[in-house]
Amino acid sequence: MQQAVTDAKRTIAVLSPHYLAAEFTQPEWASAFALDPTGKNRKLILVRVSPCDPPGLLVPLVQIRLEDLDEANAKNKLLEGVQDGRAKPDVSPKFPGTATVLTEPASKPRFPGSPPPIWNVPYPPNPYFTGRAEHLSEIQKALANGAMAAVTQPTAVHGLGGIGKTQLVSQFTWLYRGEYDAVLWVNSDSPAMIMRNFAALGAPEMLRLPELTDEKLDSRISAVKLWLRTHQRWLLIFDSADSWDCIETIRGLTPPGLLGHIIITSRIAEWPVAFSPVVVDTLSEKEAVEFLTRRTTTHNFTAGTNDQVIQVAQTLGCLPLALEQAAAYILRHRIKQFRTATNTPVSP
Repeated sequence: MQQAVTDAKRTIAVLSPHYLAAEFTQPEWASAFALDPTGKNRKLILVRVSPCDPPGLLVPLVQIRLEDLDEANAKNKLLEGVQDGRAKPDVSPKFPGTATVLTEPASKPRFPGSPPPIWNVPYPPNPYFTGRAEHLSEIQKALANGAMAAVTQPTAVHGLGGIGKTQLVSQFTWLYRGEYDAVLWVNSDSPAMIMRNFAALGAPEMLRLPELTDEKLDSRISAVKLWLRTHQRWLLIFDSADSWDCIETIRGLTPPGLLGHIIITSRIAEWPVAFSPVVVDTLSEKEAVEFLTRRTTTHNFTAGTNDQVIQVAQTLGCLPLALEQAAAYILRHRIKQFRTATNTPVSP
């Protein structure tokens, strides 16, 4: 380090929270700073790759900021930033008051409300989705916090079977589809299924990876992992990962440092600190009644009274899957008189 600091024409400090917190980085930049405290000779070059707050001596120095750029733009900005001489634009600026001609965007913007171009969510929007606003907000906040650190913080949505985990995540994808360029859904019932479905994401109708033609599963998996490492604005869902073997398989496919978002649905209740759990419970009685009423009411049919609907919701424990099955049965058979589990008619 001593020899490098002495002989180097320039010292590049790659600014990030980890760099600023490290024990041996301060003497490196401090030595370069002491040789050129005004920054005139550019002995110390600051390249900022993550959101962070440099200490006082570094504040007045010019930083090359790359934290919000993709690879191509970051490369160009970095090369421009380290060049010697005055940074002069290639073309003259317009005379003040001259009308600005807008150029066409590099790619056609997506029509508002349409899914991303890469999308394999197997569920359509659910017009009867009821409640869960707090859970949707928890998922969004957990993912947003992870994205701010440029490190994916996987979010696990867990609970009992039939509690509505999959429908909750499906609803999330439809609500927040405008924030992503790719939404990838992987059915995750077993480690073998996870590996196969993950590799299949490279298909022509999905990520269009040439490695899909390779017969080796490992080659296709590596190609998808590389795509995840080199892209942003993606959401990856592992649905129904209900064993620790499944979770370990997922962790092997999604190393730290990815710039997308990950959601796992699972029945597992206890999670390591690397995950941000969102606990999903049964619906409240009010939400269950609202769902049953909406689900069993059509333009020419209304099922039961409010008291009957309440008693059915209570009998089913406000479990979303049970409520959906009951509502489908009521509609199919046009049942207007509900009965309790003891076959006693509910008073109208």
